[in-house]
Amino acid sequence: MGSLDSLAKLEINSDFIGECGWLNCPLCKTGKNPVEGKTYNKWVGTGIPEVISGMPGIHPFRFYANEVVQIVYHYPKFTEEELLKINNLTREKGYYPEREFYQPNYDKTDSLSMIPDYRNTLLWAPSVLTDRNGEAQLEFYCSDIYTDFVGVIEGVSGDGKFGSEIFEFKVLKTKPFGWEK
Repeated sequence: MGSLDSLAKLEINSDFIGECGWLNCPLCKTGKNPVEGKTYNKWVGTGIPEVISGMPGIHPFRFYANEVVQIVYHYPKFTEEELLKINNLTREKGYYPEREFYQPNYDKTDSLSMIPDYRNTLLWAPSVLTDRNGEAQLEFYCSDIYTDFVGVIEGVSGDGKFGSEIFEFKVLKTKPFGWEK
């Protein structure tokens, strides 16, 4: 959200420092961007202040003591939801690419092959690249749980478009395992 916050400071913020040095001066009407943490005078009266002619300065005006305050300037704070809405963006749930799940290799026989495999995450492959047709082939071993599984495929295209597909498959027992004898 750091970059969105920076955009908000530049594009959304209508505060300015007039040529006179006052924050949002009602007579200057435009100026440069204020500096975070700097102290400014700000006119808080109503209407347009009365201009006094013949006095030194850019455009001095008359005001009462209760119509001006000194403030330490801070950029407006926006929530992440406000920044997303203002910039017409959405947030997608990400994934953790470094996570590793156990994947047995049934081509090898060892003492662990006699232990039943009750994994419920069968494959985690966060960096699959497709061919020109958008196709890829993945292979994995199923667990020893005889049930229906749900597969979820999520991806991002080269131009940033999201896509997903959900499918189901069933694991059935076809022959006994070594641990069942």
